[in-house]
Order: sequence, then C-alpha cells, then structure tokens
Amino acid sequence: MSARSYGRIPGANDRVGLGIIGLGRRGAIVSSAFLEDERAGIHAVCDIYDVQTKAFLSRLPKDLPPPHTSVAFQELLSRADVDAVLISTPDHLHVTMAKAALEAGKHVYLEKPTLHRWEDRAILHKTVSQAQLL
Repeated sequence: MSARSYGRIPGANDRVGLGIIGLGRRGAIVSSAFLEDERAGIHAVCDIYDVQTKAFLSRLPKDLPPPHTSVAFQELLSRADVDAVLISTPDHLHVTMAKAALEAGKHVYLEKPTLHRWEDRAILHKTVSQAQLL
C-alpha cells in the first residue's frame, strides 16, 4: 500500500471531540453548526445553570451519544476525549477559560469580544505563544 492509501483510512484523528463551555443561546447556535460536520462530536458540556444544561441536552440529536456533563469547566478540560472547546460564556470569563484550555492542550474557539479588559491581551498573548511551542 502506498502512503496515499493510508490517508483514506478513518482513524482517531478524523474526528474532533468538542467540549462546550457555556450552554446558552450562543453556545447552542454555534455548537449546532459544528454538528453539521460529521467529523465533529460533542463529548462534554459544561454550564453552572442546570436548567440551561437540560435544555441544551434536549436539543441534541437523539442518535448521538450523550455528552459528559459538568458544572466546573476544569473538569471538562481534564477529559482526554475533548480536543477542542467552544467557549460561549460571558465576556469577562473569556481570557480565564481560554488560558486554562490552552494550558490543558486544547484548541479554542472563541468569538468576539475575546477580551473584556484591554490589559488582559498580554495574558492571552503569552499563553498562545507558549501553547504554540508545545
């Protein structure tokens, strides 16, 4: 077999395990867009408001395995099956959660505003630079 034929073999790297932090309106909209791609799967979700978590889970397609749920975003970030996270929390939490996700080796999808306070840019910039070195 040539190397090209090996590229057509489906494997673990063909799917992205997503973690969703913040299950409100924006988290639901963006995560549904991710689910349109069969290469993405929601493996874990996190929100501090249990009513919001239940509502989010009820909107997921029934043919998908239910994701792990938690209240603490650190628990979601510790999961080996989560490759990337969608952070859809209030703006003032973006830098803290993005920094923690990058330090945990996760890819991060974060919409604007990335920063709530201009001085936080140095924290995020340093973390991104360090993550790229890994």
